[in-house]
Amino acid sequence: MFSHMQELLSQQEIKTVRLLSVRMIFEDNHNWDAFSLANKSILRDVEIKEVNKMMFCKDENRGFFNYHCEHCGTDLTVYFGCNSRICTNCGKNHTDKWAKSLEKHCSMFLIDMRFLLFQMFSGPL
Repeated sequence: MFSHMQELLSQQEIKTVRLLSVRMIFEDNHNWDAFSLANKSILRDVEIKEVNKMMFCKDENRGFFNYHCEHCGTDLTVYFGCNSRICTNCGKNHTDKWAKSLEKHCSMFLIDMRFLLFQMFSGPL
C-alpha cells in the first residue's frame, strides 16, 4: 500500500491523497500480524485488546444506528466506534473530552503554553 501511495504522490496530475490512519499502517503489508507474531511474548493483553478494537472500528459487525429524515427522505447509517485510545478517530474524541475536563478543573490553562507538532514524512532529507 505504501509503495502505491508513493506512486500516487509522484504523479503530477494527482492532487489529493487520502490521509493515513493508524489502522491503515497496521493493516498495510500485514504489519500488525507480523509484529504481533514476532513479539507475542512481550505484548501485553491490553495492547492486543486495544489494537484489535481499533482494527474493527466502525465495522458493520460492531453495530450501527440507522437514521431517516422524514423531511427530505435521506437515510444515514452511523457505525459504532471502537473507543480505543489508539484509534485515529475514537482516540481523538477521547483526547478532546479529556482536555475539556482538564480545562474545567485545572488552572494550568491560565498560563502561556507552547506546543510542538512532529510530523513524519517520507523522502530525502
